[in-house]
Amino acid sequence: MLEPVVVHLVVELVALIVTGHVLGELARRFSQPPVLGQLLAGILLGPSILGQASPTLETALFPPIDVLNTVLEGMAWLGVVFLLTLTGLETDTELIKRQWHSAFAASVLGIALPFASGLGLGYVVPNDWLVSPQSRLALSLFLATALSISALPVVARILMDMNLMRRNIGQTILAAALVNDTLGWLILGFVASLFDGQSQGGPLLRAVFGTGLYALLLFTVGRRLAFAWLRWIHERLRHEEVLLAAIFVLVFISAGIAQALGTHALLGAFLMGMALRQSLEVSHLIIDRIEGFTLSFLAPIFFAAAGLRVVAPHLADGAHLAFFVSLVVLACVGKIVGCYIGGRYGRLPHWEALALGFGMNARGATSCAGRCST
Repeated sequence: MLEPVVVHLVVELVALIVTGHVLGELARRFSQPPVLGQLLAGILLGPSILGQASPTLETALFPPIDVLNTVLEGMAWLGVVFLLTLTGLETDTELIKRQWHSAFAASVLGIALPFASGLGLGYVVPNDWLVSPQSRLALSLFLATALSISALPVVARILMDMNLMRRNIGQTILAAALVNDTLGWLILGFVASLFDGQSQGGPLLRAVFGTGLYALLLFTVGRRLAFAWLRWIHERLRHEEVLLAAIFVLVFISAGIAQALGTHALLGAFLMGMALRQSLEVSHLIIDRIEGFTLSFLAPIFFAAAGLRVVAPHLADGAHLAFFVSLVVLACVGKIVGCYIGGRYGRLPHWEALALGFGMNARGATSCAGRCST
C-alpha cells in the first residue's frame, strides 16, 4: 500500500523544508548564506544529532524504506538540476569570455594543489584503517579527488544568497567552478575506472570530446532551434505554463545528453540555461518563476538531504577527529592557495584573487543527494 509511504514522504518533506528555511533565516541574521542553514537542517535531523539524541525518533522520521529514499533522492536531483539551470540563465557569457583566462588558471591550480595534498594524506593513513594493504592507492586517489572538486551547485547557491551572481567577481568564481566541476567529474570517472577493470581511454575521450562537441552544437545550431521552438510555442499557444514546460523539456534533454556522454547531467542543465539566456521568450517573469520554485522548495530539499548523509559520531574518536581536521585544513588551504596563485597568474588583483580562492572553497556531493547507501 502506498498510503503509509506517502504519509512518511510528506512528513519528511515538511521537516526538511521548514527546518531548512528556519535555520536558513537564522544564518541570514548572522550575515551567512541561507544555504548554510539548509545544510545544517539535514545534519540536525539526521544521524549526527537527532539520531544520537533520539534514535527512535530519527528512524520514525526517516524510516529505512527504499522507495522513500529513492523519491527523496529524485526530488533532490531535480532541485540541483533546476538550480544549475537557473545559474546558467543568470550567467553573463560575455563577461566569462573576458575572464576565462583567470578562471581557467585558478581552476587548474585549485585542483592540482588539493589533489596533491589528498594523495599525500592517503599515504599516512594508519594501516588498520584500510580494508587491505592493497587499497591504499584507491583511498589516496579518492581523497585526492574529493579534496580537489568544488561543488558548482553549492558555489552557485552561495553567490545567489550573497547577491554576487551579477557582479564581476561572482561571474569569475562561477566560471572557475564550472571548469573545476567538469574536470573533477572527468577525474572521478577516470579514478573509478582504474579500479573497475574497465578501459580508461575510451570513456574519458568520449566524455571530453563528446561534451566539447555537444557544447559547440548547442551554442550554434542547437540554440537557434531552441529559440525557434520557444518562439513558435509562445506565438501559437500564448500560455506561460506551456512555455515553462518547453524550457524544462529542453533542460532535461540537455541533462540526459551530458550524462550519456560521461560527464554529468548537471553540466547539461547548466549549459542549456546559458544557451537560453538570450532568448526573448525567456523573460524576467519566466526566470522569476523558476527561481521562486527552485529556491523555496527544491533547493532546500537538495541541501538538507545532503546534510542527512553526514555521520559525525565517528569523529568522537581522537584519531578520527585529527584525521578529519587535517582533511579540512588541507582541503581549504590547498584550494585557496591554488586558486589565488591561478587568479594572480590570470592578472586578477590581490583581493579578487583571494575572493576567488575563498569562493571556490565549497564542497558537496551531487551524484547522490538522497540518503542512499554508497
